[in-house]
Amino acid sequence: MNARAHRAVVAAGVAAFVAFVASVSPAQQPYLQIELLGGGGRATATEAQVGHRLGAMVRFGVRGDAVPADGMAFGSPEQSFHRHLQVELLAADGKVLPAHWSWNAPYGLQQVVAGRPLMLPQHLDEYALGDLRLAPGRYGLRARYRCDDGPGWRGELLSPVAWFSLLGHPRPDAVLLAPAGGQLTPGAPLLVGVQFVATDDFTAEDSWQAPGFDRERLPDEVRIAVRGPDGAPAKWPIVPFQASVPAQTFLRAGGRIGTWWLRLPGDATAKLAPGRHELVLHVDQPEGAFASGPLAIQVLDATAAAAPDARLAALCSRLAEVRLLRQHAQRVQSFLSWQVKLFDACAASLRGIAAEQAALAAVAPGPRVELVRAEWLLLRDERQAALAVLDALPPPGDDSRLGEAIAVLRTRATAATTATDDYFAKPWQQALQRCEAAAKPPPPQPAPIDTAAAVQWASAARASSSYRDRGDYSAERATGAPDVPKYGDHVRAWCPKTADGGAEWLELDFDPPAPARGVRVVQNLNPGKLVGIDLTLADGTVRSVWTGPDATAWPANQTGVFETTFTVPESAVVRVRLRLDTKGGGGWVEIDAVGLLLAP
Repeated sequence: MNARAHRAVVAAGVAAFVAFVASVSPAQQPYLQIELLGGGGRATATEAQVGHRLGAMVRFGVRGDAVPADGMAFGSPEQSFHRHLQVELLAADGKVLPAHWSWNAPYGLQQVVAGRPLMLPQHLDEYALGDLRLAPGRYGLRARYRCDDGPGWRGELLSPVAWFSLLGHPRPDAVLLAPAGGQLTPGAPLLVGVQFVATDDFTAEDSWQAPGFDRERLPDEVRIAVRGPDGAPAKWPIVPFQASVPAQTFLRAGGRIGTWWLRLPGDATAKLAPGRHELVLHVDQPEGAFASGPLAIQVLDATAAAAPDARLAALCSRLAEVRLLRQHAQRVQSFLSWQVKLFDACAASLRGIAAEQAALAAVAPGPRVELVRAEWLLLRDERQAALAVLDALPPPGDDSRLGEAIAVLRTRATAATTATDDYFAKPWQQALQRCEAAAKPPPPQPAPIDTAAAVQWASAARASSSYRDRGDYSAERATGAPDVPKYGDHVRAWCPKTADGGAEWLELDFDPPAPARGVRVVQNLNPGKLVGIDLTLADGTVRSVWTGPDATAWPANQTGVFETTFTVPESAVVRVRLRLDTKGGGGWVEIDAVGLLLAP
């Protein structure tokens, strides 16, 4: 299209629009009305209920009979109608509240004919209402249309405000749960479950949104009131887990939602005074406040806590804590430093549980104690071992709770692993290994050498094998005072025939026989292979004075001087036999000299 033709089309369109606007008299202006929708979709309602879906009907019409048969045009051909039409929710003071309305908006230019208004229903769903958290009170609805482009009518329209009352809905019952019947052993963690239950006052239209227990602190609208045995208020550092957040957070008639778990760690319970404590959950929401009934927690004294049943309950609480902490660590599909610390803490707790379970099994054996072991194995991801423990249990008989516990553990042990399980399997096993390594006592350091001791060195020697029968590396090189100048391979030391050969011995004579209080062994290459030292006395008796293996943490690349002392025998020492195990890697073993620490 050339420029002249384009200008002609535009001019014709403008002329047609001017003629259309000129044909509309003031009495033929558009109008807006809005009404609250009540139950069943009826309009002109004046009351709604907190938590119920909030609906509104917008009427977009034109007054007058002289409107052209095809009506007045509104909107834009290329845009949805909701770009121009909004519904506003007003507080009692007239302030507009940020509400997101849902509606099926028509698209494009709309022709409105007198007597046939557009009916445009809109609503706020439960999620939008949950974000608003509206309190009971007076509210208003207002429709607004604004359009300053397009070929249709231009300008702004406001509907009259439709005021209505928002009524509170029924409060649910809050329930606090405690495992082990509410008994607590000081030092064991306290786990408290939170549930919300719909009362009989809930109707099919009622919906209540639970507080958000999705952080490591209580929601702003929730608090736990605690009273101690003396009735005085107390503060407990009780916090929620992120481990088990229920997917459903809206409560409806006949329903129950939860459980959210709260935790008081063991270092906090250790400070609690024995006696009856009471916990009450308070929920303070804009739409109303309510509270749970009291939950009694009986903190046991030392005598009661030592009873087998109390010890078993404490173990179960600790196992439940580990399981929830692991779930908490595995909620994020990546491995971060805080998860490493949490896994390490869980592994350390499991180690303590294993020791306590073994001690309890020794004094009060039974299927419930074995169930603790099965759960412990499951938490370590040792499923087959856990199933073996369950298979060895006797039939539960009439004990329904025991039978249910066995069935639950068996289901968990045979369940297929998830992608999350596989992702965290290696870091979890590494945490268990770190815990085992940290729990081992550190290897003993080399004993200080008694430099003031009088020493008699061996005068003759023989061995199970030698690298050479005579001369260098033979057994005779282990006689006399040490003469290897530094750590490492040297011809003036005894060396067995093969490296890593296994059991070897080196026997040394002392002439003259001497009363001794100890033996000194100078190891110039790969010390730590000694497994035993035996003495032959002048009266013909043989005495073992040390049995290994040698767990000494010998420094690398340093001569190892091993000393062991013993009660001075009644008879003089004639001979010393060293027993060695040269397996385990490291290469050749060499001994420079062996001496007796003489008795004073």
